[in-house]
Amino acid sequence: MRELLKSLLPTFKLTLSPSQISAIDIYLDMLKKWQKKVNLISEPSLERLLRFHFLESFWMAKHFISDETPLTDLGTGAGFPGLAAKIYRPTINLTLIEKKARKVLFLETLIRQLRLKRVSVWPLRWQQYQAWSPGNTLCIRALKPSRALLQKIHQKEQVLLLLHSSELDLEWSKYKIIKQLRVPGSRERMASKLFLK
Repeated sequence: MRELLKSLLPTFKLTLSPSQISAIDIYLDMLKKWQKKVNLISEPSLERLLRFHFLESFWMAKHFISDETPLTDLGTGAGFPGLAAKIYRPTINLTLIEKKARKVLFLETLIRQLRLKRVSVWPLRWQQYQAWSPGNTLCIRALKPSRALLQKIHQKEQVLLLLHSSELDLEWSKYKIIKQLRVPGSRERMASKLFLK
């Protein structure tokens, strides 16, 4: 794994510490063990897993959030991109929201294994979440935002960070693009940081 990881890092212009690489090892081992019981992710190759789940999340954390950014990952699943961002920026306050109980158990177990601090896991749907804080950055990856969710994001003054597979379509035209970059090594993957005008 480490040689493959080393070969992929230059594409993303990332440098990882020994502790971050060790955290990836633990994360991968946990994913392998739990995947047999819980459908955490599709079954990608190791290269795709490192590139699409870990390095894309690290790159996002490097370019779109700071060490002080409070980050909420909505519909986090197996912890991407939020928990991976926490590995890259260990000082952030992270909230993970995930409705599926087995995935919540995986996340809580992994957080203990990684000995991460300032991470909370909320086992609920986004509609039940009440701890919104103005100026918080909300990240969404696998979840397609509904109109109701977009209204809530606007009402609660959340900055929205998206990892997506194409240019933003017309439904996003009412958002101010704070920052937008193409994911390294990809023709289609984009990251956008938005705020409702």
